[in-house]
Amino acid sequence: MNRISTPPPEMDVAPELGQSWTHDMRGPISVIRGHARLLALGKRGNLTENQRRSVEAIEKQVHKLELLLGELDSINGADGPGAPALSGVFQADSLSPPRILIADDDEDLVALLRELLAGRYTLRFAKDGREALASLRSEAFHLAIIDLHLPVLDGFELVSALRAASLPWTPALMFLSAESHSHTKVRALALGAVDYVTKPFDPEELAARVARIIASVTHEASLRADAMTDPLTGLANYRSLAESLDREIERARRYGQPLSLITLDLDHLKAINDEHGHDAGDDAIQLVAQVLKGAVRSFEIVARQGGDEFAVLLPNTNASEAARLAKRLRAQVASQSAHGVTLSASIGVAARDREHDLDAKSLVKASDEALYRAKYAGRNRVEVDAS
Repeated sequence: MNRISTPPPEMDVAPELGQSWTHDMRGPISVIRGHARLLALGKRGNLTENQRRSVEAIEKQVHKLELLLGELDSINGADGPGAPALSGVFQADSLSPPRILIADDDEDLVALLRELLAGRYTLRFAKDGREALASLRSEAFHLAIIDLHLPVLDGFELVSALRAASLPWTPALMFLSAESHSHTKVRALALGAVDYVTKPFDPEELAARVARIIASVTHEASLRADAMTDPLTGLANYRSLAESLDREIERARRYGQPLSLITLDLDHLKAINDEHGHDAGDDAIQLVAQVLKGAVRSFEIVARQGGDEFAVLLPNTNASEAARLAKRLRAQVASQSAHGVTLSASIGVAARDREHDLDAKSLVKASDEALYRAKYAGRNRVEVDAS
């Protein structure tokens, strides 16, 4: 970028006020430049030659304003915009179509981002940090585009609160801000942001950055899903269960909530395999998986631990509630048959609460011991840990 030929006039204002003015100017410049670019690209219909010349004149003046802002930033000690950087590992559920949260209180800028992105992505909007945090806690997104200076909670406070929430999904984060100081960018990237876009921005470049991030998130989510999924049943696998258990133990302790674990073992699977073949055994396992998936709520985790053993992790559920569900699961499994063989399952239940603050290993051990008691007591029954 070429520097302007003459220095900017002296400003008899405090440096902090000068920085505030340059910061506040970047948002409107982004909007003007964005709409001019959309006109030039024909996104709003064909232009006459006179209209095209007018758009070119607007873009030239916007470019001059950007140069002036760069000069003012250099006077105020700010750094120019840097290249985007990827950091951290994306952890996002596989979502289709890609979903983006845009958190910004500038209505004109939001309208521009809507026009740029709505055709390819599902968009949600938030006007302040608290509203954005509520959306991120309740829904899964591929990407969150966050204005640094949001009302109520600023961008940094929002991301810090999001990290503290220990959610099972974490969107990729892009900060959008007029702040160009290097220490601000470093702080954003240290919080896990994958990109930091400085206002004013080029709309085509922003759209390309978003597309790149979405492609990365989708790829990472696919790899993660493969690594965390049991191929036979489509349920979570043992590794996924272990991660979920650690996360839910931490959450239960933080909020003083109960947490229960059901361990279920399909009875007589070896006999089914020996008499009807392993395909019949696989059919029996898949039937049990369907029963479990159909009986739980969306925030409860169902996993195949291996072989004929399954687990159901129940956040905010006490032992008596978990036992009721376990009895219902036992009855539903017993109503199924595979290749003429009636199925049955033995089930163990354990729970942690304020009085029994079990860690992950202890909770699994208690549930397993209850399962063994159910096996030894004759199978096709539910036992609850009494400790």
